[in-house]
Amino acid sequence: MAGTRRDAERALRGLVPERRDDGVTAEAVLRQWLADVETRGVSPATLVAYRAKVDGWLVPAFGSLHASVMTAAVIERQYAAWLREGRAPSTVRQCHTVLMAAWSLAERWGQVAPLTGVRAPSVPKEAGHEPPEPAQVAAWIGAAWSSDPTLAVAASVAVVTGMRRGEIVALRWSDVDLDGAKVVVSRSVGVVGAELVERTTKSGRTRVLALDARTVAMLRQMEPCGDRRVLGGSDEPVRPDDLSRRWNKLCGGACRFHDLRHFAGTQMGAAGVPVRAIMARLGHQQLSTVLRYTHAVDAADVAAADALGNVLAQCSTVRAEP
Repeated sequence: MAGTRRDAERALRGLVPERRDDGVTAEAVLRQWLADVETRGVSPATLVAYRAKVDGWLVPAFGSLHASVMTAAVIERQYAAWLREGRAPSTVRQCHTVLMAAWSLAERWGQVAPLTGVRAPSVPKEAGHEPPEPAQVAAWIGAAWSSDPTLAVAASVAVVTGMRRGEIVALRWSDVDLDGAKVVVSRSVGVVGAELVERTTKSGRTRVLALDARTVAMLRQMEPCGDRRVLGGSDEPVRPDDLSRRWNKLCGGACRFHDLRHFAGTQMGAAGVPVRAIMARLGHQQLSTVLRYTHAVDAADVAAADALGNVLAQCSTVRAEP
């Protein structure tokens, strides 16, 4: 005969280990998460950024608190205090992301109770970083082609492929198939302190992207050489921050180099390229299932390359013919 409901609840409590919230501090939760993240092989730059949030922000604010007193009210009051001190909302939101990720891990491991209802501060949309107009981008690339061809090629690749800055400077000629008009994106270069570190792409996946005829023509004039870097022509990559500095100087600060990636996404959308093709081309992690390595470039990606290349075709000074 079945027991009472109270008996069942008592038995269930016996199967679930008691949480030790009073003996766990927020600092222990954060340190444990950092150690776990490190074992998962994130990029050195990302790990440095996580440590900065933990050591510089979260531990000083919450480290000594027991997990049992970490509530939405306590956390949101600290967020409000940071904002009153003039801290950037985007930075506070990043701290929130790290804190919640650390708490989620500790909760999954049965060490703390769930932390729910915590609201992250809203981040106002930045002004002055709207994607530039096609005619202006074409003019900047044309000016760079006359004075800094390497920069012109980098900008053209960014516009046509939507590649990240670190992915562009990491490119080797062995990644480029000029006859097939495509490029393999499998690595990235980042800056950690003063050092350049080569790693996988942000998503950890390789993607193959089509190139338009105009960008292929520009690349042919760069004297492809073995396994050297496409930008700079040596084994050492161009520094990503140097690439941005040269671009900012060229356009007088009116457009960040990263804005060319936003430009690519915007123009693909305007050209009617399917959303999934746009996300795959830009290397968004949400489409991990379609970012498998392949030697073929599908029709949607070819259409994306042509659409982006045609945006600049009418006002570019660089001819598509080799």
